[in-house]
Amino acid sequence: MDSAKNSAWPRMAIMVIGIIALVIVSWLGWNYFSSSQNQSLLVQNCSSINRESYGVNPVIFEELPSPPACFYTVVDAFRSGDFLNPFFFDKTYYLQPEFFPLFEREGLAAWKYPSAGVWGAVGYGAHPSSLSFSLLPGQRIRTRLFIFSSMGIRTYQGMRIAPFFPNPVDEAHVTISILGKAGNGFIVGPNFPKFSSMWVQPVDIEIRAAENIPPETLRARLVVKSPESATDEQGIEKYGSNYFPATAYVGERSPAEITITILPEK
Repeated sequence: MDSAKNSAWPRMAIMVIGIIALVIVSWLGWNYFSSSQNQSLLVQNCSSINRESYGVNPVIFEELPSPPACFYTVVDAFRSGDFLNPFFFDKTYYLQPEFFPLFEREGLAAWKYPSAGVWGAVGYGAHPSSLSFSLLPGQRIRTRLFIFSSMGIRTYQGMRIAPFFPNPVDEAHVTISILGKAGNGFIVGPNFPKFSSMWVQPVDIEIRAAENIPPETLRARLVVKSPESATDEQGIEKYGSNYFPATAYVGERSPAEITITILPEK
């Protein structure tokens, strides 16, 4: 009896080890991404950047960091809303032109079919260009978007970001603060003839709902304005005639909007 029992233990141990190994192998078939705000993303079918089919000189990407593995899988989850934390993305992500929608379908044409008669001086965009949040009275949230030079821009553009409420009354109910240098002045670099390491800049934003306000939906725009004089002076000194305020020729424009829904208090 004891002999039969003892001979069963090795078989059971082998079976348990085999099950554990199968679990580990299955887990390794996925890729795990964790963020600075404790949100995690588990992705399967890893899809990475492959630029061999672009038909452009790879030198245009040489100043950019190497893109992370599974780049498209993670970025697509962000675009679809399955992964919501913009603070997860560092320069290895947001400096890649593929981080931005429509680059391959439309933006790549600036390098594949350059026009000798076009010299890109001013142009910019934001990603995401539309943000939506739900807040309780007294609640606040921080978020981030990415300001980038339009495809084919050859200059350094100075700007600052400011909120604008189409309905002035809403400003008493919600405060939007542009954090860091973006509220005073920063410079976005060129991406043509090749991408510079400055062509995208992250902009951090804090949104705070006032106390004791009724349920409602408010809208605000983020407007690009001329930077403070110190940024202009820095740009002119460092980049000379290759520097422009982003408002030159086009005036103040809004590359992004925010919708805020105030929820009823519990």
